[in-house]
Amino acid sequence: MPLPQSLVELTTEIVTAHLSHNGVTGDLLPELIKNVYAALASLGNEPKATAEASNAPEPAVTVRKSLSNPDRIISMIDGRPYSSLKRHLTKHGYTPESYRAAFNLRPDYPMVAPGYAALRKELAVNIGLGRKNSRWNKIEETPDGAVDDQETLPRDEPIAVPENAPTKVRRPRKKADTNKAPEQRNEPVPNETSGAE
Repeated sequence: MPLPQSLVELTTEIVTAHLSHNGVTGDLLPELIKNVYAALASLGNEPKATAEASNAPEPAVTVRKSLSNPDRIISMIDGRPYSSLKRHLTKHGYTPESYRAAFNLRPDYPMVAPGYAALRKELAVNIGLGRKNSRWNKIEETPDGAVDDQETLPRDEPIAVPENAPTKVRRPRKKADTNKAPEQRNEPVPNETSGAE
């Protein structure tokens, strides 16, 4: 059966199917046809923005309020403060991109609180992350041509140990016998707290 092409054909099929299963009096039939036709005509005219708006979640806070505290970033999902939104977004099924899209945020909207990011950056700089090891890259020489600091040379050879230096020999631990059951003691253990008998 080919699909009906016009609203009149669709209305006819729907009203016919309805009348075959339900009894309708003659005076209600024109009103039924008008209502079905109007409903079919309005289906294609709905604005798409309302459909998208109904799917978009309602933000718990405004964008300005979510970024008001430099040490915390407030979630648009539940309105709670977080240092970093990564785990929170994963818990709710969002990626940073989908979170920004769902709440109509700018592409550069931060996922980490600015104060927290600055603290982590300072920590990383203090321990030297992201910096090449400068002591291996430069060798300083003294005025007489000798190397000033031996630690600046990369060591390809093992360090020489004097012959008379004491050596520590580690013996391997004895492995527990897993096949042997622990011994059972049948003797009563003397009570040290009681006096002499």
